[in-house]
Amino acid sequence: SRGGTVQPAPAMDPKEDADALAAAMKGMGSNKKAILTLFASRSVFQRRLIADAYKSALGESLKQRLKSELSGDFQNCILSSFYDQAHIDARALFKAMSGTSINNQVLIDVMCTSNNWELTAINNAYLAVVEVQGKDPLINTLEG
Repeated sequence: SRGGTVQPAPAMDPKEDADALAAAMKGMGSNKKAILTLFASRSVFQRRLIADAYKSALGESLKQRLKSELSGDFQNCILSSFYDQAHIDARALFKAMSGTSINNQVLIDVMCTSNNWELTAINNAYLAVVEVQGKDPLINTLEG
């Protein structure tokens, strides 16, 4: 089975983690090592709890703050870590089918390495992505 290998931290406090992230992003620049260390030791579910605690404590979205503080591949990696494998695959499929040409390699990589259960989860996640993004790029391609 594909997916992440990070196990939930046995004892974690979302408020403490939210405070630690706020401190890592305080002032000019950000402490990328502190951000990475925290995210690398928390599961997707725990990261979502931290985001909720951050919003409650500071009144702003953790994802938006990270997006403004980070850049490039590191930003993409950290922001993607809030999603489970099905949502990451669904977003990759959406992106692969958006634009003027379809990225067949991404379609092959996702579809041919997933079992039936994973494909069902990807399908459900894809429908959620389409709902957020607007019109399905696959429909646009078929309508030509």
